[in-house]
Amino acid sequence: PASIIRKILWVSMVLKNIMIKNMDISHFGYGIRARGAAESTFMDNNIAQVSRFGLAIVENSNDNIVSWNLIESSAIGMQIGGSYRYSVSNNIIRFASSSGILFQYSNDNVIGSNIMENNYYGINLGSSSNNQIQSNMISYSGWKAIFVGSGSKNNIISGNSGSGNVGAISPEIPENGNQYINNNFV
Repeated sequence: PASIIRKILWVSMVLKNIMIKNMDISHFGYGIRARGAAESTFMDNNIAQVSRFGLAIVENSNDNIVSWNLIESSAIGMQIGGSYRYSVSNNIIRFASSSGILFQYSNDNVIGSNIMENNYYGINLGSSSNNQIQSNMISYSGWKAIFVGSGSKNNIISGNSGSGNVGAISPEIPENGNQYINNNFV
């Protein structure tokens, strides 16, 4: 049927060089949601009071830049899923009832110089490897500032800091080739 063909074509399509910038979005289920967006930029957006994801970029959305966004009051501030080679920097994410930044099945990313406050988790890695998580300020997390899931390997977590978190980095002892270097959580 035509509906199945349309669905197959939609899933296999990759859109490149998209810029989503200077948007003010509030009171929706999702702030910004993209699938198959490659070599694109998401920046200077203000996203508030969304019931699910402030920013969700998933399914083969590779080589993107996500920076200078303000995301407040969502279930998950930012989700990167099934994608590779991101630069996620200089974002402010507050009041997420789950994760400030959630990476699932996403490798070879740089997550740096973000500010996360009053989220349940600051940064949550699920089955994500070879990422650099550096120089983020994570404060007042309801559980862990940084959670490294069991399927996550060879991540370098360095120079992150913050205060008022229930826990700093979990697991406390690095495993699976993950490295914790000069993090300062009080």
